[in-house]
Amino acid sequence: MPDERLNILCLSSWYPSDEHPTLGNFVERHCRAVSLYHKASLVYATASSTNRIEVKQKGQLSEIIVYYKKKLPLLSYLKALRKAFSTAQKLNGKFDLLHLHVAYPAGLFALMLRLPYVITEHFTAYLPTSKFKWSLWQKTTTKTILRKAKILLPVSQNLGIALLKFSSVSNFRKISNVVDTSVFYPDTKPQVFTFLHVSTLNEETKNISGLLDAIALLQKDEVSFRLLIGGDGNIEKLRASIEARKLDTSQIEVFGEKTSTEIAALMKRSNCFVLSSHIENQPCVILEALCSGLTIISTNVGGIKEEVNETNGVLTEPHNTEELYEAMKKMMHSYSYYNLDEIARKARESYSNEAVGKQLSDIYLNVLSKGS
Repeated sequence: MPDERLNILCLSSWYPSDEHPTLGNFVERHCRAVSLYHKASLVYATASSTNRIEVKQKGQLSEIIVYYKKKLPLLSYLKALRKAFSTAQKLNGKFDLLHLHVAYPAGLFALMLRLPYVITEHFTAYLPTSKFKWSLWQKTTTKTILRKAKILLPVSQNLGIALLKFSSVSNFRKISNVVDTSVFYPDTKPQVFTFLHVSTLNEETKNISGLLDAIALLQKDEVSFRLLIGGDGNIEKLRASIEARKLDTSQIEVFGEKTSTEIAALMKRSNCFVLSSHIENQPCVILEALCSGLTIISTNVGGIKEEVNETNGVLTEPHNTEELYEAMKKMMHSYSYYNLDEIARKARESYSNEAVGKQLSDIYLNVLSKGS
């Protein structure tokens, strides 16, 4: 197949909407990256209190989101996706290829369409450390969806290996999450060394208590530093945890949910991004931090070791507060040895819209040439 603009249908189980504004925002970034090289339409359905359809044009990406009243859960969902697909076809014509994000449940609709498809998977439920409980129906159906894909495109090698064990497929290629490098880029660093943490603040996965315990140890050293911490989780619970540890709040700034632009601004006020998670896949926020020229301290979980090494940060073992504290102390002393411009340059070459979009474009053309 010649190198030409294709008509790509993007279908996702997760996507930002009026119901869940941040759900699957990393999927939106992938779709936007695709739209740099090919015509792209995103279809998505979400349960709501009303029945309506929303069509938006975001640059070169067409978004068709159907909101539906859940009467018969699965049937209502598939019917809504059919409506979104029909609208997309009327707008943009016949599609060449389907790009599915998060196999279940949207993959059920992919099976109904006569289109070759590839899958980008983000779901951590496949990882052995996950506590997600698959029902027999979910597991069987998801295996079928995965096996019928032309290729699996997990966002980390770690997740790819888990997918192989789950579904017995043998064909996958890692394609990273995307960073908008027009928003996330280096800037002048603050005078007082500043750590940054942004997450859902979920204790079970993000281990906020472990991070605050490490901060308590660092404060005992009476060193000058700041911590910016927050996200789209329970801020009052976070404040209570800080108060319970009697932490010096003059060194800590707590914030709530932020837009991408606001997170980028926080990164420009920071030196090092710190993550103490028990479980992760490939956190977008780490990629954003690297593109912003921040060093990283993170627990060695999921696919993080694929992105963080001695040139851009420090990895610690999970569940080890003392090691996390030592890494933070070491980072403050050795920070000048890191080449921040080089960190940002390498990240930009790996995670930018242009870089990821080109990789996906090459895969689409290869898949379709093999099928012709």
